[in-house]
Amino acid sequence: MAELRRLVARIRAAFPHFAFDRAVLNDEGDDHAVVVLDEAWLFRFPRHARCQRRRFPVELIVLVAVGGA
Repeated sequence: MAELRRLVARIRAAFPHFAFDRAVLNDEGDDHAVVVLDEAWLFRFPRHARCQRRRFPVELIVLVAVGGA
């Protein structure tokens, strides 16, 4: 529960006008913790710097390709 509160605080600090009612933590993955907001939005937080450095640029390319960014 403490990790969820910490991650929600980071989301609120970065996006102060982004309103949501419910946050759920999915921490099953080895590479990322995922916060699901109102069953509609996902925020991924890398657990290790290597996950961010190596995979993030590829994930951006995929999002652009599928029209998500």
